[in-house]
Amino acid sequence: MSLEPIWIAGRWQTEPSPQGELQSYNPRTGEALAPRFPISGEATLRTALRAGRAAAEELRNVTPERIAAFLERCASNLEADRDALVDSAHLET
Repeated sequence: MSLEPIWIAGRWQTEPSPQGELQSYNPRTGEALAPRFPISGEATLRTALRAGRAAAEELRNVTPERIAAFLERCASNLEADRDALVDSAHLET
């Protein structure tokens, strides 16, 4: 099973030098649950920090209404996937 890609600077990318991985487990059965995520190395973290800084600068010019619309879309997407999210949370706890 491969590691999931990570989202940096508007695109999915593979962690080139994972420092390990994160995976959740069902505490009742001990079963490993998919997916597996990389622990990013320093180079990837620096890239993410630069992307975050650039995004923060751009965000200064975005109207509050546009930010609110974005957050509403995020909430709608979470609500649409609520059953899968709840099922996952139950397996992990």
